[in-house]
Amino acid sequence: MDTLQRLEDLCAELDKIKLIENIKANIFDAVGMERQEVKHSAFIGWLLDPGKPHGLGNRFLAEFCRRLFVSDSVSVQQRNLNALAMGGIHSIDDLNTFINDTKLEVFRERVLVDSESRIDIYIESAATKTAVVIENKVFTDNHDDQLYRYIEQLDTYSKNRHNLIERRIFVYLTPFGTPPDDRQEHNEAHSMYCLLSYKTILNILERLKKYCAEQRVLFLMEDYEAMVKKNILKEDEKVRAKCREIYRAYEKEIDLLLRYNSDNANDVIKYCKEKLIEKLQVVVTFKDSDKYFEFYTPAMEEAFAKRGEQIRDGDILKLRVCLGAQKPDIAISYGLQKGGRETSWSGVQCEIINKMAPNKINSGKYVTLKNFVLLKADRRELDFEEVREDVDRQLNLFIQILKQFENQLTT
Repeated sequence: MDTLQRLEDLCAELDKIKLIENIKANIFDAVGMERQEVKHSAFIGWLLDPGKPHGLGNRFLAEFCRRLFVSDSVSVQQRNLNALAMGGIHSIDDLNTFINDTKLEVFRERVLVDSESRIDIYIESAATKTAVVIENKVFTDNHDDQLYRYIEQLDTYSKNRHNLIERRIFVYLTPFGTPPDDRQEHNEAHSMYCLLSYKTILNILERLKKYCAEQRVLFLMEDYEAMVKKNILKEDEKVRAKCREIYRAYEKEIDLLLRYNSDNANDVIKYCKEKLIEKLQVVVTFKDSDKYFEFYTPAMEEAFAKRGEQIRDGDILKLRVCLGAQKPDIAISYGLQKGGRETSWSGVQCEIINKMAPNKINSGKYVTLKNFVLLKADRRELDFEEVREDVDRQLNLFIQILKQFENQLTT
């Protein structure tokens, strides 16, 4: 039997799951993705981002914020109101400009200060000086004083950027809206976290279905709702048993489906970041997400300092290295950018351009000195282990090139 026929048979088997006690199921049940917190964070973060192609605009974000102020439980509602007040927010009206900020950014696995601490979902509006930190706990509890650390790191992050954040919302999202484990050294910090449940998330989805013009997005929302109801809010062993049976029978076909609908970019970016920090002691700075980040090296900073300049200008790096996966290829590059208020290149920047790219002296705001592909677009669908060796080789080549560039800076 050929692969296409096997895939058709798989679809038929998945349809049978829906007949079990009338509980809807989908491919995520078969492969066990329902238990991966990072996938839940990715989906919720996608819905919270008004710029994503779900057709809901900022409706999910607005409803999410509104639900922080209301709860079926009087005690939870009062707790949340107190937590919001500590963050400088006293009513939903205080968040109107934040919700409608067209430049609002939503990040997943966001690093603010310490690369060992990653915030599940982070939302920032520079225009309104507002940030939302969401800790998502599907099957685990808080640990290692992480809730306290996120508060401390947001404070440090804000101060390092000239008090960028003035209003802050901390949310502890769990299946049933349970409070954090207070057996932590700084458990007093937990009072700053609003409690929210997956039941509330599903209520929001149900409310917003009527605004969903994209049929494929509606199907996605319904599949996610079914998965959460069955696997998080009320486990159903009959469905799980059937899913395990299907996976055993169609393992190769399911793996094929995942392969053609996967992207190893997150793993590649994370791996490269760790290697760069280890080998070059790089300083990761702004726009640090799972698909893109900027950094500079101590040698680059020293080259500017010796010439009487700072490599940073507010939130701008005059000389930066960028690693990103927004384009089809995953690539790394280094180059120059003008400061926020600058209309001309600085003295050190002019020196670098004249020495290494004299034909670009009259360029606009950016000058790319070197662009290097780490992984071609057609290989992003492969498992990370399949491309690790190639990524490692390309990254080592780039590090050699970057070190040569650093030597040019110092001569």
